[in-house]
Amino acid sequence: MNTTENRRAADYRKGFLCVIISTSLYGLMPTISMLGYRAGLNMFNIIFGRCALSLLIYVLMAGFHGTTLRIERRQLGWIMLMSLCGLVNIVAVFGSYQYLPAGIASLMAMMYIIFVILIEIVLRLTKPSQEKFMVLIAAFAGILLILWNPGEVNAVSLRGVGLGLLGSLSYSFSVIMVGHRLVRDLPLETIFFYETLPS
Repeated sequence: MNTTENRRAADYRKGFLCVIISTSLYGLMPTISMLGYRAGLNMFNIIFGRCALSLLIYVLMAGFHGTTLRIERRQLGWIMLMSLCGLVNIVAVFGSYQYLPAGIASLMAMMYIIFVILIEIVLRLTKPSQEKFMVLIAAFAGILLILWNPGEVNAVSLRGVGLGLLGSLSYSFSVIMVGHRLVRDLPLETIFFYETLPS
């Protein structure tokens, strides 16, 4: 295996690890948010705290990496569209936590994986593959395992499910839009800074 192949393999492992970490943290959000609700916080308190902390982390990351938060005028429209998706996502997702038990709320949060794959296939941004097919099977198997618990299903609110699906759908568009040619070369902290800013 040559140097280029070694580098690609290392990048793949890093990317895989980042996906596992980010997905795990994203799946913990319902539980953490519900603890906040029980402590007397409302949805806007929680959203403000989360976004303020995120913005601070992005600024620190930009300083650490020596990158800039400046964007070009031609990128502004696309960034604004991503910001709108981010705003819809965070309001809808945190709103759903008020109506759903933790298991179902976590399920709604992770539905974005299914949406990303299906949207990319429908828009012909990627080709169907065995790996994507296996991911869809695993995702639907996870859904069935959660719905197998009658206690969880009986506590389901249609409003909560609707908000959760809206949040996951908007987040899936955000994920896809990050790969657009207008912004794909921007540092990730710059993209996510502006995506989080309106929230």
